[in-house]
Amino acid sequence: MSDLENRPEDTSPDVSCIAADNTEPEIEPVSIPKGIEPEEAPAPAEKKSRKGLIIGLAAAAAAAAVCGFFYVRTAGEYETKYLPGTVINDTDVSNLTPADIEERLRLEAENYSLAVSFRNGRETIKGSDFGYHYVSSGEASEILENQNPFMWGLGYLGRTSEHTVSWETAFDEELLAGITAALPELKKENITEPANAYLKFEEDGRFTVVPEVAGTKADPAAVTRAILAAVKSRAGTIDLSLDQNVYEAPTVLSDNADLTNQCSYLNDFLSTSVTYRLPGDKTKTLDREMLKDWISCDENDFYFIDDALISENTIEYVRELAAETNEIHNTRLFNSTMHGQVEVPCDDYGIVIDEPAEADLLFSELMNHESADREPVYSQNVTSLSPDLGGTYIEVDVSGQHIYYYSEGNLVLDSDCVTGTLYDPSHRTPYGTYSIYMLEEDRVLHGTRYPDGSFEYSTPVEYWMPFYQGCGFHDAPWRGEFGGSIYLESGSHGCVNLPPDVADRLYHSIYVGLPVVVYYAD
Repeated sequence: MSDLENRPEDTSPDVSCIAADNTEPEIEPVSIPKGIEPEEAPAPAEKKSRKGLIIGLAAAAAAAAVCGFFYVRTAGEYETKYLPGTVINDTDVSNLTPADIEERLRLEAENYSLAVSFRNGRETIKGSDFGYHYVSSGEASEILENQNPFMWGLGYLGRTSEHTVSWETAFDEELLAGITAALPELKKENITEPANAYLKFEEDGRFTVVPEVAGTKADPAAVTRAILAAVKSRAGTIDLSLDQNVYEAPTVLSDNADLTNQCSYLNDFLSTSVTYRLPGDKTKTLDREMLKDWISCDENDFYFIDDALISENTIEYVRELAAETNEIHNTRLFNSTMHGQVEVPCDDYGIVIDEPAEADLLFSELMNHESADREPVYSQNVTSLSPDLGGTYIEVDVSGQHIYYYSEGNLVLDSDCVTGTLYDPSHRTPYGTYSIYMLEEDRVLHGTRYPDGSFEYSTPVEYWMPFYQGCGFHDAPWRGEFGGSIYLESGSHGCVNLPPDVADRLYHSIYVGLPVVVYYAD
C-alpha cells in the first residue's frame, strides 16, 4: 500500500481557492430549484471540501508518477549489477557487476600461495611459480541474469540473497611436483632419521627407557600428494608435521608393553643381591656391579636375560667362591699322652662348598629376584677337630711302642705293644686317625696269597679288632716281650700286637666306631 493510500482524509480548507492578495472573492447568487426547500441547499463548505480532495488526489498521483519513474529507472540500473543484499561466497557484492567479481577472483588466484609446515621447517609455495590461475565458470553472470531488478528496493529494507559460486582454478601439476621435490626439508642432509625407543643402562646402575625419536624423514610422494590436494582445495596453509601418513615413524614407542616390562624385569634382576657369610667373619656379595655383566644384548641393542648364560655365570661364580673359601685339612692336632700336642694324619676335613647345590640355589634366587643374606651350601663344614677326640679313643704311640685307651677323658687301659716293622715300609703300621670297624673272635689272619693258593702266613688269633684295611689290634701269644725297639726290625706286618690279657680286656671294653689315633713322635 502506498503512502498515498494511508494518508487520512484532508478536511482543511482548499487553500488553492484563496486569492494571492487575501481579498475575498465575489459570491455569485445561487438559484434554488423548484420543490426544494431553501434549508436543503448545499452549504458552501461542502463544495470547498470536494474541490480540495480532487486537488490532493491529483498531487498524490503526480508524486506517485515521479516515484514510479525513479523506481523504474533504478531497476534498469540493476540489469547490469547485483541487487542490494546480494551475497556471493559469503561476500557482500551489492551494486557490483559480474566483471567485478571475476576480477576479484582473478586477482585472488594470482596472489595465491600455500604455506607448508614440516617438522624441520616451513616453506611458502607461490601459485605464480606453478602457473596457478583463475578459470571462469560463468556462474557469476548467471546469478545476475536470474535476479529480478525490480526487487532492488527490498535489499535496502534488509532482505539478502545468498549464492555460492564454484570458481575454478588451473595449474601445472608437474611443475608443482618438481617444486615440492626440491624443498630443502626433503633433502637428506636436513633429515633426522626416526629412531625406536630403547633400553639404556645408566650410570646409576639402572635401566631406563629412552623415548623414541619421531624424526623428520618424510615420504616425498606422500608430501607431493598432500600439497597437491591442498592446492586443489585452494587451502592457504597445510601442516604436515602432524600427518602420520607423511613421515616415517619408529616402530617401537616408549609405552611399548614389551619394552617397559623388560625394563622392569632387568631392574628387578639387578636389584637382587646375595651376601655370603663366610668363615672368619668375612662376607662376599654378588650384586648389580657383577650382575650387569651377566645381561645379554643382541645386535639391535635389546637387553635381555639369557637363562643359559646366567646358569653358566652362576656355576663359574660358585666355583670361584669355593676356591676362595674351601679349606681342606688332612692332619689334625692331637694331645698325646707322652709327647704333648702332635700333628696326626687324618681324613680330609674342613670347609667345602657343595658347588652343584649352591649353584642351583643361587640360580633360583637370581631368576626369581630373591635377595638373600646366608651361608653357602656346604658339603662339609668342619673348621677344627678336637685335639682329644672327644675324650674317648685309643692312642697308639709308635715311637714309644705303647697304647692308651681313654674313655671320657679317663685312662682305662695302657700297655706296651709291637707295631709294624719300621725298617720295612711295606710292613709299617699306617699313621693316622681311624676307627674300629669290626670286632671278631677266633680269627685266622693270612698274609699275602701266592699263586698256588697258599699264604705268606696264617696266624690264628683270639681277638681281632681292625681299624684300617688289614691292620688292627690282636693278641700275639707268640711274642715273649713287647715294647722297646723290637718293632724296628722284627715288628709285625702292620698290625698292633698286644699281650693276650691286654687284648682280652681291650676287646671287651671297646666298640665299633671307636676312634684310633696312630702316630710317630720324632
